[in-house]
Amino acid sequence: MTVRLSAPTTARTVGGTARAATASWLRAAAVALPLLLGIAAKAPEIVLPLGPDQGTYSYVAERLLAGGQPYVDAFDNKPPGTYVAHAAVLALVPAGARWQRSCLPGGLFQPCGYLALQVVDVLGTAATVLLLFAVARRLAESDRVAVAAASVAAVFLNLSQLSKEGSTPEKQLLLPMVLAYLATLRWLDGRRPGWLILAGVGAGVAFLFKQTAVSIPLALAAWALWTTGGGDRRAAVLRARGAALLFAGGAALPIAVACAYLAARGALGAFWEAAFVYNVGQAGSSVGAIPYAFLRGAWQVFNESSALLWLLACGGGLRLLGERSPRTRLALCWAVADLASLFLGGTKFAQVSFVQLVPSFAILAALALETAWAATRGAPLARLFVALTLATVFALSTSLQVHVALRAWNDRLPGRAVPPAEEVVAQRLVPLSGPLYVWGDASQLYLLTGEGSPSRFFQVYPLSQFFTRGTGYLARRAELVRALEGEPPAAIAIDPATARDDPDGTRALAIRTFPELESLLASDYRPLDGLPGGWRAYVHR
Repeated sequence: MTVRLSAPTTARTVGGTARAATASWLRAAAVALPLLLGIAAKAPEIVLPLGPDQGTYSYVAERLLAGGQPYVDAFDNKPPGTYVAHAAVLALVPAGARWQRSCLPGGLFQPCGYLALQVVDVLGTAATVLLLFAVARRLAESDRVAVAAASVAAVFLNLSQLSKEGSTPEKQLLLPMVLAYLATLRWLDGRRPGWLILAGVGAGVAFLFKQTAVSIPLALAAWALWTTGGGDRRAAVLRARGAALLFAGGAALPIAVACAYLAARGALGAFWEAAFVYNVGQAGSSVGAIPYAFLRGAWQVFNESSALLWLLACGGGLRLLGERSPRTRLALCWAVADLASLFLGGTKFAQVSFVQLVPSFAILAALALETAWAATRGAPLARLFVALTLATVFALSTSLQVHVALRAWNDRLPGRAVPPAEEVVAQRLVPLSGPLYVWGDASQLYLLTGEGSPSRFFQVYPLSQFFTRGTGYLARRAELVRALEGEPPAAIAIDPATARDDPDGTRALAIRTFPELESLLASDYRPLDGLPGGWRAYVHR
């Protein structure tokens, strides 16, 4: 028997198929839009030269790949996550191509190792944005809010002032952090213990990138206290205690593995000294100056990149104060805890530290945008005015990004590339063939020359009073001098920034505050002339 479809039935079938196809395209566009915005914001940074932050993390990673011990052979004050992550990426690039070979065309020198780190940063940021999309969708139960949150995050995570060369500990912790919040929300749906354990694992991994990830358990604890009320108070407390134990157990897993690894390498004590004792000394160096340091750092970030994000986040936060939805309150607790965690660094409010605020602030900003959209329904001129106002705020508060884009266009495009001073200095030092020591923060010189430091104190900050007080730096200087005398480097380079950033010597960055090193240079080294950008170098006699 033949069944014939009537014309109306056929039309409904075709119409339903068309609507389904349109919906699929819209969902794909909703996912692609944030990723494309992120790539557009990131593009100038990809071609900029290797800088000191990536130089530091990559130098420690190279020591690990060479069989060295973290913190013992290379001292830096971050937890091990970023060094291990860098080492994993660099291991994929042939050793001879990492820093001496370029992987960009047109005569632009961009080391293959650095480009690999940039690519992984793009992928990691994209994964963070996609997870944030899922978090925002579950919090607000709105696709529109989720798309807005992901789009806002994709742009601001990649602005150069906050990204700071990419692949920084502050940025790397965001992926496991967002995963921790997503897993917590999944746990709320069915109360399956595995999700809460996964949330703890995410928090533990984030902590291994930077200590400020302690904000995750603080936010969840505050959120639990805020949303627990009424009913059987005793039962609620018991449930919260059980949940806390599951979360803590998950968080302890990656931290225990990392500590076991460091202990097996004989580096656990050095890790404690660098990542905790040294940092506590930084945080407590000038407690009374913390409020002013925060206002100064926050204003610089607000003025040069983040005004739009922060203003919208304030609007979203005010909206949540009037809501009773337990889920959406989590976004506000998340934002407040992240903001509080910035104070763990004492007076050191580095610009890159503020990138930790982006995911939670993006959700709050999306809620504010959704509120403005609903309030102007049926008023297209009002919506146009709001859009123009937001665009103007963004344009006026992204001066640094404009500067970075112009620098990439004028100095780093093929055919007009201008090598930075550090690359020129490295080219002059390569023929010397021997250990190198750099007094300053330009750790990329070690990578570009292919040489290592005789001392674990390969850069200047642990040897200065920059963000620290007390006399601990003097003991580290004495250790440095012993290392330089025991294995004299072929050359010692002096970063001009040490004198520029310490004109009166109070930070102990300028080499004139280190008479022992000056005496060593005078007796055993001769000057190397003709270096650019105020650089000085001394060659072993």
